[in-house]
Amino acid sequence: MSNPANSGVIKVVFPPTYPPEGPFISIAAFKTWLAAQPNNTADSPYTAQLQDISDLGGDSNTAGSLGYVLRDNNNKYVSIVFLGKTITSIQDNAFFGCTNLSDITIPNVNSIGRWAFANCTSLRSVSIPDSVKSIGDSAFQWCTGLTSVTIGNGVTRIGVWAFAGCTSLTNVNIGNNVASIGDSAFRSCSNLSSITIGRGAVNIRIEDYSFYECTNLTSLILGQRVTLIENYVFIGCSNLSRVTFDGEIGSIYNNAFPGDLYEAYLKGGRGTYTIANNWYWTKQ
Repeated sequence: MSNPANSGVIKVVFPPTYPPEGPFISIAAFKTWLAAQPNNTADSPYTAQLQDISDLGGDSNTAGSLGYVLRDNNNKYVSIVFLGKTITSIQDNAFFGCTNLSDITIPNVNSIGRWAFANCTSLRSVSIPDSVKSIGDSAFQWCTGLTSVTIGNGVTRIGVWAFAGCTSLTNVNIGNNVASIGDSAFRSCSNLSSITIGRGAVNIRIEDYSFYECTNLTSLILGQRVTLIENYVFIGCSNLSRVTFDGEIGSIYNNAFPGDLYEAYLKGGRGTYTIANNWYWTKQ
């Protein structure tokens, strides 16, 4: 099956999450409904068939490669229902550009590929289960309708540009085992207002530009597990006014923060700092 980009797909259901809380309460109900439809005629608003969907995340050698694909009369995908329980990853570019996709339940896969949900502009919230170990580069980039993200405790790596340009994102819960936040991972998330990093179980490094130009970010908590903050991580966060350091950070690049926070932290160490006159930070 070709990538369903720009296809109008609005709902995706993976095993073992069915029966979905959606238009079909079970796979059996879907089959019953499908059997009652006049297939491939002008009288039917939809057509559907069981087909190979392995390129969207299944295994071509198992039942996980099969699914029902529902189309409208313009041959645009409306719903994709995966069958079987063999899906171990969501592949690169799987749903790139599905601008009408609003409902996704991510199954217990091991990884989410690069660009997997990029430019899914109608997607509203994402909960990534504990089974996922890595979020690929640009996996959710440009999901401009995304408001909330929960990253499970199994994730160890958030890829570069993973959530960049998610301009409606206000809330991010980062799991306890994230060890690295990639370059520009949350860059230009202009509605993100607060975030806590590094209060989990492992040491974490925050790479270049990770939160660059998050212009609505006002408060930040850096836990004891933060060991490295690289270049320009919080530059352009023009409303950042309160930063708490829970512990002693091993290494901070001198241009990681706006104003003179780097110098203030070197002098004052752990604690909470606030800014005055858009430049000078003072320990509270």
